[in-house]
Amino acid sequence: MQVSALMKPQATPPTEPVATLNLATDTGAWTVRSSSATVYLLDLDRRRMMRMRGPGSGRFDFDDEWVPLVGVTSIDPSDGTVTEGRVRVGHRPRYLTDPLGGHHDNHWRMQRTVTAIEPLESLQGLKGVPAGDRTHLRGHADVRGHRHTR
Repeated sequence: MQVSALMKPQATPPTEPVATLNLATDTGAWTVRSSSATVYLLDLDRRRMMRMRGPGSGRFDFDDEWVPLVGVTSIDPSDGTVTEGRVRVGHRPRYLTDPLGGHHDNHWRMQRTVTAIEPLESLQGLKGVPAGDRTHLRGHADVRGHRHTR
């Protein structure tokens, strides 16, 4: 039996921490940690992100919700080098998201310097709204103070 070149083989779920995630090739669900109590969850299979606000961290729109992940850049704090499409331990990732879908209003979040990238065993039980379900946003104020009233 021949496998089509277009079919991607099923990836084995990650089981060990990594030093770098490549959004173009890596799969699975990941917890990205820093010195802050806030953690970022990445679901690379569904191209989405969740910022889980920890105690003492500022509150932002769309915290604790899955939002579509448009892209990421990592900044090396030692020399300012920017790398597209990767999250790296020792670097500061800048996540670009499209929380309302359809590229209406992209948002970005800058995480503190990453200390660990760990596999997330299961997405089940995590609070948050699935990316793509935006019915809860009727009347939600965005970061500019406008109200969305679809």
